[in-house]
Amino acid sequence: MTTIIFTFDDEVECPECLGAGEVEYEFEVIDHIRGGEIVGIIKQCRLCEGSGVIYVEGDPDYDEAG
Repeated sequence: MTTIIFTFDDEVECPECLGAGEVEYEFEVIDHIRGGEIVGIIKQCRLCEGSGVIYVEGDPDYDEAG
């Protein structure tokens, strides 16, 4: 059995949910009689998968272009 260990340099607050782990997404609901509406549903954050943090590798100030 092979064990893979992931190492990350830094852990930052998720910019999509602001660390809450949940965010409101908007979905269109089709209604042919009334024209439809947009409904907001609170779901688990897609970017951080509900943890509230994302992991970044390397120095955030490093600029590869120059």
